[in-house]
Amino acid sequence: MPPAFIRHFREAAPYIDYLRGKTLVAGIAGSLLTPERFRPIAADLALMAGLGIRLVLVYGSRSQISAACAAQGIEPRYHLGRRITDDTVIEIAKQVCGRLNYEIEAALSVGLSHSPQRGRRLRVVSGNFVCARPLGIIDGIDMGYTGRVRKIDAESVSRSLDEGAVVLLNPLAASASGKLFNLSMAEIAETAAVALKADKLLFLIGQDGILDENGRLLPNLSAEEAEGRLKSGRICHRQHDLLDAALNAVGKGVGRCQILSGLNDGALIGELFTRNGTGTSIAQNPFMCIR
Repeated sequence: MPPAFIRHFREAAPYIDYLRGKTLVAGIAGSLLTPERFRPIAADLALMAGLGIRLVLVYGSRSQISAACAAQGIEPRYHLGRRITDDTVIEIAKQVCGRLNYEIEAALSVGLSHSPQRGRRLRVVSGNFVCARPLGIIDGIDMGYTGRVRKIDAESVSRSLDEGAVVLLNPLAASASGKLFNLSMAEIAETAAVALKADKLLFLIGQDGILDENGRLLPNLSAEEAEGRLKSGRICHRQHDLLDAALNAVGKGVGRCQILSGLNDGALIGELFTRNGTGTSIAQNPFMCIR
């Protein structure tokens, strides 16, 4: 038996034991949902479910909606970093998210063959677990069908997790009046993690983690350090919303938020089951930041 395997297995064993039965919410950027990129991620998620981790997955769709709009010659419109979703774009979003839902379920079914549960059926449950509300008019601009999270049905999600299912939340959700709204993946994941009292909130993105203003990875951040960097602009400018969601989550009781690349094969396993991790770990205080 190779000595490296024995050493790595021994290192992973305490983390496997610790995470069994824990609730983990994972937000997955839409840019990672191409078949070739998502296939290894799905295999690792199925492996985690097989180890007894309670998984809630939230996916983004910005990349796919933008591509579909471009194919129809529709110029995207944004305000304060959020897409303005008109009648045409919401119809495109419905088609995009419907397709992504099926593709994610299919990828997770394939991933099961590499997990401890091979031979058993991994159930993926999705539904109207998220209630939305309109974002409304901001600075005189009508955001249309762009919305915010009003509420997460944490009781129903927890019941599905108790029954051994992986829960899949998509970025379209209905309001109390039945209108459909386009939501932020990061906000859904943050709100779900808080509502479920999750042990961890994960974000799988296209970068190695949270980067400083020079593009260097920041492996560990306390809430105070992260807030200071946000206020002073000492992080990659495209990651403000992501870091803000992480701060809100750990500030409301989520044990830890970990942000890492979904482009590196095995990064998810390396982040959760090794001492040093692979991305950025954010916790409420400096002591908790130590993995």
